[in-house]
Amino acid sequence: MKITVIDFEAAGMESYPIEFGWATVDIDAQEISVDSFLIRPTEDWLQNWEWTSEAELLHGLRLRDLMDKGINVETAVQRIDERFGDTPLYSDAPSFEKFWMKTLYEAAGTPRPNRTGDILKLQDRLEEIVKDKPLLELEFAMRRRTHRRHRAGPDALEWGKLVARIACPDQSFCVTGIA
Repeated sequence: MKITVIDFEAAGMESYPIEFGWATVDIDAQEISVDSFLIRPTEDWLQNWEWTSEAELLHGLRLRDLMDKGINVETAVQRIDERFGDTPLYSDAPSFEKFWMKTLYEAAGTPRPNRTGDILKLQDRLEEIVKDKPLLELEFAMRRRTHRRHRAGPDALEWGKLVARIACPDQSFCVTGIA
């Protein structure tokens, strides 16, 4: 069984996406693969939304970093589509992920695949696996309270590790990729 957890980082809560990250937990292979990429803001985004010093401080990124190291929106959409196809994607904050996915696909002029409209709650998926629901709820509450990073790859990896620990508490998982 595989579970893919995604995370977007954005310039603001109702702004444009700046980074996309994911962690795919392969429970059978006991492996977590992780990756992420920065997204170069479009001219339209830069004209309609502001890049703030708060965003810079929160993410540890300058707008220049996004312009120099980010990939364009068309390439970002192509990478997401090629990597995930119709794979269900899970998130701890699906309403935000849906908004940023929609913003990204619209900027690329690409219709969103059905799966992007169906980003599911990670907790719901784990409840299918875990018998101890109170423990699961406690894990999520603690994770939300202590989780303070704001980079997509590391954030997705932390959620992936949580999935692995809950699904297979007595197993260790190998992590591959760059967070």
